[in-house]
Amino acid sequence: MNLIDITVLAAELETQANDPRLVRRVAAVQSDFKQATGRSDITTGDATLSAFERGQRTILCRGFGQYVDYIYVTEAPLVSVDEIRYDPSGVFADDTIVDLSEFWWETNDCKFQIHWRNRFFCEGSGVARVTFTAGYPDAEALPADLVDGLCEEVIARYRRGSDEQFQNFSLPGAESFTRGKLGTTTQFDRIVRRYRAPLIG
Repeated sequence: MNLIDITVLAAELETQANDPRLVRRVAAVQSDFKQATGRSDITTGDATLSAFERGQRTILCRGFGQYVDYIYVTEAPLVSVDEIRYDPSGVFADDTIVDLSEFWWETNDCKFQIHWRNRFFCEGSGVARVTFTAGYPDAEALPADLVDGLCEEVIARYRRGSDEQFQNFSLPGAESFTRGKLGTTTQFDRIVRRYRAPLIG
């Protein structure tokens, strides 16, 4: 699923959708946004499930220790929680499956948390394995602020001209990634902060 409709941008910029510079800017902005928010596409065999696209995922989740009854999951909005296995040893055999009635969850466009009723997740990396279905059914369902922020960033980079020099930088809580040396728009930085995935591993 593409997060940016290149035909709409091409019309606004009075160019063609196959304009090589526009195509590069769109690809770079989508890639930068996914990396900065800690989201990634998942390839299984010949099929690819892109970040923000609705589908089933299985991930390992970090526990935060005593008095913390929740874990974070990367994609939202939530459609369903399909299975939860809890095993601090990381084996996740069939006998570690926990009845879903023991949990409750909350979600919005940015993230969702799974809470364990009257229990806590022990502290550590990969203490739970969660299979869930989440994401948006198509690009038209994406939040308006996300789409507007990405489009604004593409337009800003496109209008810089042919400057192709890049540098590395990092945002708090995100991996280092590459962006144009003249910086990104305020709206782009805002949606990165809003949609950044929580620490899950």
